[in-house]
Amino acid sequence: MRARPRVEYQVAQSKQEVLASFTSALEGAGPCSGSVGRRDITLHIHPERRKLWSPWLQIRVEDVDDGSVLRGTMGPQPNLWTAFVFVYSLLVAIFVAGTMYGFVQTTLDEPPTGLYAAAVALMALASACGCDLLGRRLSQGQMGTIRGYVVRTLPEARDLLPPE
Repeated sequence: MRARPRVEYQVAQSKQEVLASFTSALEGAGPCSGSVGRRDITLHIHPERRKLWSPWLQIRVEDVDDGSVLRGTMGPQPNLWTAFVFVYSLLVAIFVAGTMYGFVQTTLDEPPTGLYAAAVALMALASACGCDLLGRRLSQGQMGTIRGYVVRTLPEARDLLPPE
């Protein structure tokens, strides 16, 4: 499981001007929809084009001396992200418990049935990691769409992070 991709842009506009730019851009027709808060922007693909693996970009806008900085993370829908974290945690807990129980059974000269549960959890964990990698691969095009939307909304945006 890798960290979610990050974005970071610097612009000469103030935070309020950036938020106003996104508010007006989201009112028009475009590839993205989302919401603008007091210091946060959430962007995602329009519902009619959205898939299970479609990314969301959550941006925090901060004022700096010469304009503002936009920092954000891109990832799956928040409810899908929460489900993946829950599944990973559950499978790791089953793996650890099964391994410990299996070793205790082995020291007591009993059949190590706990190790079977650990093996199944390990295979399920590998499958979950595979689903994660597949979702990342399938969402690459839409990630580019969302990043392009940010750059079109703020044409003077300067990317502060090296390409991944």
